[in-house]
Amino acid sequence: MDPALVPVIQAAIAGTVAITVPAIAFRFALRQDRLRWWREQRALLYADLLAEAYAERQEFELLILDSEIRDQAMRHYVDTHLPPAERAKLGARGTALGSQEVNKLFNQLQSGMAQRSLVQVRDEGERIQHRMWVAGAVERLEAAIRREMGGDRSK
Repeated sequence: MDPALVPVIQAAIAGTVAITVPAIAFRFALRQDRLRWWREQRALLYADLLAEAYAERQEFELLILDSEIRDQAMRHYVDTHLPPAERAKLGARGTALGSQEVNKLFNQLQSGMAQRSLVQVRDEGERIQHRMWVAGAVERLEAAIRREMGGDRSK
């Protein structure tokens, strides 16, 4: 090999490395930023979903009370549901950003509570059964969110 070509080859390698390494680093940083944004959006979404689920559970608890007790409890009840337009946006954000599992569990919780709130509760045993179902559904939703967001992992 001609000794005069060695500096040219070295310069070509150095130029390639000087261009390639920053490009790879930029793509990696861009990917990390995209993943961070996605995770932040999901965290906000899941906090809103849980807040709405808790509001649903609170209202459900009120609806299955005896009428006499319900009238007394209504004086202290504060409705924490989202307004309808905000609730629709929450549903759209859930579809766009949420996982299938979390969306499924949230929708099951809401539909299950809606069905149970229409049933006339005859006695305390039925009330307990309904409360247990709701508590289990909320617990499954919380567990799915914690699993997905890594909330149960130790640091």
